Amino acid sequence: MLNHGIKKALLVVLALATVGEGSIFGASSMVVTYEVAGVMSSPVLSSYTYDFNSIGTGIKSNISWTGWGGTGNFSSVMVNAVDVYGGANNSSYTAASESTQTILNLSTAVSYFGMWWSAGDAGNILDFYNGGTKIFTFTSPVLSGLSSSYNGNPNSGSNRGGNSGEKYAFINFFVQTGAQIDKIIARGGGFESDNWTLRDPAYGLVAGDGAILPGTAVAQYNVNDAGSQTTVTDVSQINNTSVPEPSSLSLIALGLGSLLALRRCRKV
Repeated sequence: MLNHGIKKALLVVLALATVGEGSIFGASSMVVTYEVAGVMSSPVLSSYTYDFNSIGTGIKSNISWTGWGGTGNFSSVMVNAVDVYGGANNSSYTAASESTQTILNLSTAVSYFGMWWSAGDAGNILDFYNGGTKIFTFTSPVLSGLSSSYNGNPNSGSNRGGNSGEKYAFINFFVQTGAQIDKIIARGGGFESDNWTLRDPAYGLVAGDGAILPGTAVAQYNVNDAGSQTTVTDVSQINNTSVPEPSSLSLIALGLGSLLALRRCRKV
């Protein structure tokens, strides 16, 4: 028979294993940051980018993408040739709408997504899923405070400075706690974007990651146990540190360590 102390330690281990990642209860958080004006690619190390340049223009389906430790499939994507509205480094880009959404399905969930958001519209929306459940929803008005330095196409050549009434910025999405992302949908009228970028490990788990998330923090999405999302836009309240929540494995190890310590104490 186990004594009371060991039974208590076992309960702690089970509790930590359950709470560790947060996804069992649905509680999750994601931080949104943006890069300086003119940046069109991700600053995140060990990430993988899809630039939409190799598949031709028009409405496409079943477009595969590999490289970050898993595989992805664009079940729906509209590709346009470079113009004043999009195309990082004068290349092709994807243009989503309510009728033609850009949908990316992932075999392996990720903790980071980035994209070059061009010709930004107030109706641009990103939905992030895990296991068929919508976890986060990004709405572009959170970026309404971007300065005038983001106005107009930053590419070189004939499009430079064009469409000066709309914003162009590279945006990062970092999952801080809870469920990772295994599906991304871009929708809404005139949602132009390029250089979709993914990384599996949370920021802070790869050598060379900084202590603070790259870019300027602009919003944090928090999802509670019931799946309701709240948006934090007060910069002083956003958690933009790179240290991720301990994983369930590390917490289990902590609990097992406590159990072993109790057993050693019992033998003394």
